[in-house]
Amino acid sequence: MMKPMGTEQTTFPQFISAGHILTNIIRTDVSSWLSRPDGAGWNVARAVARPGLPTACEGSVGTDNFSDDLWEASVAAGLDMRFIQRAQRPSLLAIVYMTGPPTYYYVGENGADLTFDPSNLPQGWMERAKWVHFGA
Repeated sequence: MMKPMGTEQTTFPQFISAGHILTNIIRTDVSSWLSRPDGAGWNVARAVARPGLPTACEGSVGTDNFSDDLWEASVAAGLDMRFIQRAQRPSLLAIVYMTGPPTYYYVGENGADLTFDPSNLPQGWMERAKWVHFGA
């Protein structure tokens, strides 16, 4: 029997990683920059999801172009998207102005990552998760 449209998903991820989800803006030479989706907690979730384990990353992203890239990469990784929240704020950026050794700073004042609200997570997730990873 097909599940009616609009009904809530009843399965939960077994592994959940809680951590920042951001975009690295990497200086490649004097006047060139490259953007890459990143974030320690997010990277852990994507790695755990690779072999097919139901996985989520808890965090918040904005609605800008960098956040769209993060969202699409999360979908492509097979993450449970109910755990990533979106906010009408800019996304967190890590400006990597030197790569050897990496030297960087964050741009995120009033950023989307600060809006994460655990009360908006799917009800019952804690009782069903087998592993939860915090930090990096």
